[in-house]
Parts: sequence; structure tokens; C-alpha cells
Amino acid sequence: MRRRERALAVAAALAATGVSLVLDAPPVSLVPTAALYGATGFYIARHPDVVRGRSELSDPDWAAGALGGGLTLGLFGLTTVDAPPWLLVYAFGLAVFGFAVGVAWARSRPEPT
Repeated sequence: MRRRERALAVAAALAATGVSLVLDAPPVSLVPTAALYGATGFYIARHPDVVRGRSELSDPDWAAGALGGGLTLGLFGLTTVDAPPWLLVYAFGLAVFGFAVGVAWARSRPEPT
């Protein structure tokens, strides 16, 4: 693991755990939140264009667009229910983790010929 990936993983884990503590998350949820955001930070550091898009493309970057649209719809749906704020932090991490891992998995597969 490269230094940048490791640093982003640790920073994401610490930030998410801190936010969860401020939002009165139950202690049992702090470890999974830290692990979830740490892994998400690792995958985003490895594939940063998932978040910011690829500038060399002339077509729209569907990966970055799908991430933004999916997070917007998912978080809007969560805010319409009476979920505690710490659960929104965890749900956001699940959404980003799932998307980032999906992109990383798709890119690790060989291109079909």
C-alpha cells in the first residue's frame, strides 16, 4: 500500500469516527464505521477519478456521475425517515464503499476482446 493510500485511509477512518462520536453513535458502531471509511479512503485514493472524473475523456464520466447521483438519492431517502444522524454517516460510508469497490473490481478485470 502506497503512502498516499494509507494516509487517506487513516484520515477517512479518523474523520468518520470523530463525526460519529459527535453525533452520539453507540460505541459498537465506531469500529465498523472506522473500518468502512478506511477501506473507502483506500479505494478512492487508488482510483481518484471515481470522485473527480477523468479529464481526458470527451464523453461524460458516468462513474463519477453515478456516484454523485446515487449518493444524492440515497441520502435524500434516508433524511426522509427518522434515522439518527450517526446512521446517516454509516449509510453514506456504505454507499461510497460499495461504489468505489465496484469500480476497482471492474477495472481489475481484463477488457473483453
